[in-house]
Amino acid sequence: VMARGLDRPRLALGWVQMLLCGAIAWAAYTLALSLPFWPIDPSIATSPWYNFPLDLARAFWVVLPASILWGASFPLALASVATKGQDPGRLVGGVYAANTVGAIVGAIGGSLLMVTWLGTQHSQQALIILSGLAALLVLEPLQSSTEPSAARSSWAGMIPIVLGAVVAALLARNVPPIPKLLVAYGRYAATRAHQNIDVIYMGEGWNASVAVTRLPGGVLNYHNAGKVQASSEPQDMRLQRMLGHMTTLIPKSPKKVLVIGCGAGVTAGAVSIDPYLEHETIAEIEPLVPSVVSTYFGDHNFNVIKNPKVHVQLDDARHYLMTTKEKFDAITSDPL
Repeated sequence: VMARGLDRPRLALGWVQMLLCGAIAWAAYTLALSLPFWPIDPSIATSPWYNFPLDLARAFWVVLPASILWGASFPLALASVATKGQDPGRLVGGVYAANTVGAIVGAIGGSLLMVTWLGTQHSQQALIILSGLAALLVLEPLQSSTEPSAARSSWAGMIPIVLGAVVAALLARNVPPIPKLLVAYGRYAATRAHQNIDVIYMGEGWNASVAVTRLPGGVLNYHNAGKVQASSEPQDMRLQRMLGHMTTLIPKSPKKVLVIGCGAGVTAGAVSIDPYLEHETIAEIEPLVPSVVSTYFGDHNFNVIKNPKVHVQLDDARHYLMTTKEKFDAITSDPL
């Protein structure tokens, strides 16, 4: 409705991009400092349907402002480039094509490159800066135009633009980092907020965010996607080492073994110390797990990654099994 009735839709488009700087900063703030610490324990719900409306509300709380503004950008962009007598099909097709290319680049760049290379905090800062630059690219030509309808005074028109750019820069500068406790415990972060838990490592990888924590008693935990996947607790060590030893004790000649998933490396470590073993392959989908996480458990996994008999295959294990020409005497996987 606004796009059809505005006299200067390009001006509205520019200010929508400027407002996006604030909306992205809002999302960054709520993700880091508000949402993880809402006083809610999802585990007490007796049905997943009780958690679903809450999850929906969380999503709206974070992304709705930016979603509305980004959604408004498309019809405003159409109105901004529309001229009398122009073929509407060609107009819509051109803007739609540009929007589609931008969506593809943004999806690939945001999910696969920016977060992995820059981290969530710096990616959010980059998005704010990009939105601010987009606003300046749209608004600046309006202020430099000599047409009376474009701006009464170029100097007066530049003042709010400059102020908006300064505010956007301040918002980008103050984007908070993602809490380590959130990466470790996910939606249960609030239940752990007042416990004396030391997050000794946190990393955002290609496929998952991982963390290593040390509890007051010295127990180490490996977290993947907000869940404890392995630990140095006696009951976990018994399970993980049993998996490794059964893998090499059951076959008559366990010379070549595949371990699906590295985790803390304890199962792979138990496999590696068998005297009959000649070659061990670990199939792990997230590069940070074998290269960083497993090193924190070196005393528990016999420093398996440094073992010359061990090779790490960075791949989804199912894909690796379906495509490899290698044969193994045994294959093991944590049933978790």
